[in-house]
Amino acid sequence: MTHSGAKPFKCSVCERSFPQQYSLSRHMQRHNDDRPFACPICGRAFRQKVHLTRTSATHSGHKAVLLPVLL
Repeated sequence: MTHSGAKPFKCSVCERSFPQQYSLSRHMQRHNDDRPFACPICGRAFRQKVHLTRTSATHSGHKAVLLPVLL
């Protein structure tokens, strides 16, 4: 990863650009409405596993601990 500000990964749908392939892949989930993480209890589906973990904790009565992401 460089700090050059380059964003070589372009979305083919909306043409938004990203610095990393991972960021583009996550962005594409929005266009595809891809929600691969489904809760077996309530049936809600999420784009990211962290959101499934959070809702699963609400069903069990535990509070999810969310840690900040350092960039």
